[in-house]
Amino acid sequence: MILQFRRLHFILYLIFSFCLVSISYSASNDNFSSAFSIDGSTGSVTWDNVGATSEDDEPNHAGVAYDSEDDSSSVWWYWEASCSGEMTLDTSGSDFNTVLAVYTGSDIEYLTEVVSNDDCESEQVSCVTFTAEEGVVYRIAVDGYQAAQGNGVLNWNFISSSPPANDNFDDAILLTGISGSTTGNNQCSTAESGEPIHLDKSNGNSVWWYWTAPSSTNMTFSTDGSSFDTLLTVYTGSSVDALTEVGFNDDCDNASGSCVTFAAEKDAVYRIAVDGFKGSAGDIVLNWENVHPSNDNFEDADQIKASTGSATWNNEGATNEAGEPNHAGAAYDAENNSSSVWWYWEAPCSGDMTLDTSGSDFNTVLAVYTGSNVDGLTEVVSNDDCESEPESCVTFAVEDGVIYKIAIDGYQGLEGNGVLNWNFASSSSPPNDNFEDAILIEGISDSTTGSNECSTTESGEPNHAGSSAGHSVWWYWTSSYSGEMTFSTTGSDINTVLAVYTGSSVDDLTEVASSDEQCDEEVSGSCVDFTAEPGVTYRIAVDGDRGNIVLNWSIDFNDDFDDADSINGSTGSVTWNNVGATNEDGEPNHAGAAYDAENNSSSLWWYWEASCSGDMTLNTTGSDFNTVLAVYTGSSVDDLTEVVSNDDCESEPESCVTFAAEEGIVYRIAADGYQGEQGNGVLNWNFVSSSPPPPNDNFADAILLDGISGSTTGNNRCSTAESGEPNHAGSSVGNSVWWYWTSSYSGEITFNTSGSDFDTLLAVYKGSSVDGLTEVASSDDCNGEEGSCVTFEVDASVVYRIAVDGFKGKAGNIDLNWEGNNAPTADAGPDQTVIPGITVTLDGTNSSDAGGSIASYLWTQTGGTTVTLSDATSSQSSFTAPSVSSEETLTFELTVTDNEGLSGTDSVNIHVSDTCSYALSSPSQLFTSSGGTGTISITAPEGCEWTAWESLKWINITSSKSGTGSGVITYTVASTTSTSTVAGTINIADKAFTVTRNGVIHLPDLKAISVSSPDTAKNGKTVTIKTVIKNAGKKNAAASSVQFYLSANNNSSTIDGDTLLATKSVKGLSKKQSRIVKYNWKVNATAGTYYIKVLCDSDNAIDELNENNNIKASNKIKVK
Repeated sequence: MILQFRRLHFILYLIFSFCLVSISYSASNDNFSSAFSIDGSTGSVTWDNVGATSEDDEPNHAGVAYDSEDDSSSVWWYWEASCSGEMTLDTSGSDFNTVLAVYTGSDIEYLTEVVSNDDCESEQVSCVTFTAEEGVVYRIAVDGYQAAQGNGVLNWNFISSSPPANDNFDDAILLTGISGSTTGNNQCSTAESGEPIHLDKSNGNSVWWYWTAPSSTNMTFSTDGSSFDTLLTVYTGSSVDALTEVGFNDDCDNASGSCVTFAAEKDAVYRIAVDGFKGSAGDIVLNWENVHPSNDNFEDADQIKASTGSATWNNEGATNEAGEPNHAGAAYDAENNSSSVWWYWEAPCSGDMTLDTSGSDFNTVLAVYTGSNVDGLTEVVSNDDCESEPESCVTFAVEDGVIYKIAIDGYQGLEGNGVLNWNFASSSSPPNDNFEDAILIEGISDSTTGSNECSTTESGEPNHAGSSAGHSVWWYWTSSYSGEMTFSTTGSDINTVLAVYTGSSVDDLTEVASSDEQCDEEVSGSCVDFTAEPGVTYRIAVDGDRGNIVLNWSIDFNDDFDDADSINGSTGSVTWNNVGATNEDGEPNHAGAAYDAENNSSSLWWYWEASCSGDMTLNTTGSDFNTVLAVYTGSSVDDLTEVVSNDDCESEPESCVTFAAEEGIVYRIAADGYQGEQGNGVLNWNFVSSSPPPPNDNFADAILLDGISGSTTGNNRCSTAESGEPNHAGSSVGNSVWWYWTSSYSGEITFNTSGSDFDTLLAVYKGSSVDGLTEVASSDDCNGEEGSCVTFEVDASVVYRIAVDGFKGKAGNIDLNWEGNNAPTADAGPDQTVIPGITVTLDGTNSSDAGGSIASYLWTQTGGTTVTLSDATSSQSSFTAPSVSSEETLTFELTVTDNEGLSGTDSVNIHVSDTCSYALSSPSQLFTSSGGTGTISITAPEGCEWTAWESLKWINITSSKSGTGSGVITYTVASTTSTSTVAGTINIADKAFTVTRNGVIHLPDLKAISVSSPDTAKNGKTVTIKTVIKNAGKKNAAASSVQFYLSANNNSSTIDGDTLLATKSVKGLSKKQSRIVKYNWKVNATAGTYYIKVLCDSDNAIDELNENNNIKASNKIKVK
């Protein structure tokens, strides 16, 4: 049977060995010809040689790489020395015994060894240092001792013997002038501590220059002409570790040269670093030049648009073109070169244009031309000096529609920073060309005409409807109403753009609405719609092609019964204007005084729904004309029932009414002018409820909502708005009620009013007072329905304030629902310490999701030697702990995702140690003579075994005498009657835990032997209580006290709830000694049955618990 088993074992070994061979692989740099490069003066690379092999004719590296079959497991690198110096290589950090060798040569068969090493300081690590020569390629082989395989690290550090003069930032070479070129090289250069990684591609071969900008201009730096693939970066800053990047480039136009263009500022110092891509080095050509301005050429002229304005410019690097005129006869230098820049301007109509260069910092010339080619221009006007030498100026008459070309140059080719100023004065501009000259339009509906011929744009004027047409004219209209306003340009004979703004200056406007589109397919012109607010002034701009304009406007307001506005809240006021208002067929003659001689009136309408019963007062105080006021019920203008009406209230122009409102009734309110008068009116209201408001009417009385999800009910009948309360969901308030909810998590929540029986408004805020709230979310209608809903992100422990109101004052029953979804909480389990080779389980089963359920798990490794995770998408995953050279920490992240798609993460560290180390929770434990039970916590890497044993018989391990990894040992200590203190140990692995047991200690033991008292006691009288106390212990008692308590019970085990009457001091008692203690009690208690309890206490007693149990109670005492 044993022989058969051994045969089976051998067959399985062969099968397993064959499987191992069949899945082997080789490293990608296994062969000499596939060697990887190492770059830079210092660095490190990780690798493994599992599956690597030796090649034919490959040397036996360091003489120890071959195994018994002359095989090895080498991997290869190469390094080209950019200059001469000392190179050091080592394999520190590898997890197996390595060998290292360096060669020169281009063929593995003909290599020349430079240096090699097996062991350096420790058995595992190899290291070499050699003198490298500039330009030589060194071949580096790393292998395992006798073909060993594992995970390796190759480190290198090169110290040059001859770095460039400008290797370091502080030794940067100065560049001067607006343009130039210089040479250098980065061979033997290095990176400094704190130096940035240029373009994130640098390997430490940088050299430095610096340049101070003589003027503000566009500059280009390039390495065109360099002999290697460069990296170029420009910085500002005064130290290598505190630089600000200005620009960077690897390849310019996909070539090996690099180039950077940037806007240089006068007197700024720029730091230029040139490095090599992937450690490349060689000869550097560094070029710098001023870049031509964008409007250098005639064809690239910039446009000027507004009728007045200013533009800054710089002509450094600008040139003149073939055929370009000599502007003002003074632009050319001695070689007939100049530095011109160009603009063009189209005259919107006839007038005078003035240009000047005031503000320029050098001597300018200025010329204006017509023509479409630089070599075919006709001069209109030109100037060199205007009043002072450096300034140029011209004024010329312009013709409608002509395009003028404007050239500015420097006197005899001078360059610098310039300013171009212009001002156009039209000979026939529209009266409303400028914002300040806007024409007033009035009324609720009308039309006006105008023209934008010769109109211009102003400095700071916005592009209307996104268009830069530049021919705008202006109107303004002040609304007396709240309603939908429409402006259009239907009827205009040009293609228009239309924009409406609020604001008081052309350069500080807020757009309300704009349009470049036709109103519809059949009607031309632009149109805009918006909600106008009473008292607001709107600015209307019309722009576009030049021609005749028609501007139309109309507003829908509360003139008709069916267009009545609502009034909301318990108190409020609204302004109105009834100019243009009319009466309808069947409309009553309000208060019997609204009709004029032709039975016409000018009424406006409102409605109000009473959320509860009470008294409503309305008046027109503040109106500037004689009003009438009437209140009705009914659903159509020709079938109304009057509730109350009034013409004059106290004074002629004012009207006022008060009436008893009934809950749920909609009241119709008409305000009109006496006998058809029109003017500016005010409607004021105040409602006093006869029913109590809801308990959560006010912010301070908000009702608490509890839980992540839930639902509650309420109502807003008879509720009111508070002073300082915001408008909820953008609607005026008046019937709000409040709740508050504190988030227990960070995540998402939804609130809605689904199920409420009226049209609600819903708003959520943060803040502690009603007048200091910050809105979080708000809603009127949810998905087009009358219910409101909001969804928003919440933060843990934050209090959210929820207001529910009624749209346009509506009230009713509220259903408030909320459903939270906090992100799940990932729990990757506790950190673990393990040894190589054991199976480690990652446990995420304690992850949770309070607002839902966990839908998926995902384990990923984020640090340490890579391992293979099994069941990485389960709550538990496992892997085999890898081999390590000493200690290593592997880090894993658990991501859990819930059923709503929210995720949470947690990390766990697995410490892998190649040695078993043990630690105890404490070094010792002390017991009394009574003995007891104790525990010891042992911490050890998972997989490390240990055993525990006792040194003495009175110590007994009851559980966990052996274990693996961390654990808890339980033991007991036997009691003793001895007075001696003894100590023993529990030995666990290489640790000893000391257990000490004290001997018996004799203490005093004070006891109350008896308590005597009278059977009855009368309030106000004094009675004597006697007690006999005794020291029943084996030691003299120090000074003692006796406490007397009045109790309703005779329970001798407690004095809880009893009343302390007095404490009497007692001198020390010898052991076995007794003493009588008296207490005279002046009776003061409610009539009834009582007991006197006595408690003794000694100052040198240790066991207070025993003394507290020494309570003695008297017989019953009946108090009268």
